Amino acid sequence: MRSGGRAAVLTAVLGLLALVAAACGVPDDSGPRLIASEANGRTLEPSTSVATTALMPSSRSVIVYLFEPSGAGGEGRLRAVTREVAATTNDERITALLNVQLTEADRAGGLQTNIPEGTQLHAPTELVNGDVLVIDLTNQISTIRGEVQTAAVAQLVYTATAAPEVSGVRFEVEGEPQDVPDQDGAAKSTALTRADFSRLDPSYQPQETTTTTRGRVIDE
Repeated sequence: MRSGGRAAVLTAVLGLLALVAAACGVPDDSGPRLIASEANGRTLEPSTSVATTALMPSSRSVIVYLFEPSGAGGEGRLRAVTREVAATTNDERITALLNVQLTEADRAGGLQTNIPEGTQLHAPTELVNGDVLVIDLTNQISTIRGEVQTAAVAQLVYTATAAPEVSGVRFEVEGEPQDVPDQDGAAKSTALTRADFSRLDPSYQPQETTTTTRGRVIDE
């Protein structure tokens, strides 16, 4: 074949290759380059965002009762304060009282706790007979007597019965049933209620009494 014929064939082949390349969508560049992925006519950019789920700790408020030794009328009273807990269960409620830390406002108001330091739940609380909470405490609670013990028991009874499902409390120490005093100092093994400590109630007002002496009425 003559050289002119070979040149014509080569030109035809090169032209055919150019048409194929154009049909395949391959750009005719002078050098290599990155080709972005395409889908539905949109360029897909690489994602740099990371999906995260923030687990925010939650807390709830419960009422616990502290003691004010010099309340209205010179008598001690319970006082309600709020504390933050993880959940409003009976265990959390009682533990919040056992581990209570007095705030500046508590101290300014003359509040205190009569529950001995270190007292903890010996076992989880148990609701029996529908509405009586059994509180089993460690033996630190047994180190107090008299008015201090009465006030400590009242704190526990009022704090427990702040829950709507609880109306009374029975006490155990290290798993053994325990007699505890009411406001008059009488040891009781039955369930104690707020009525057993009515004189320590925050809203308690002493009733005025009168006596008659030789025709005169004297307010006491």
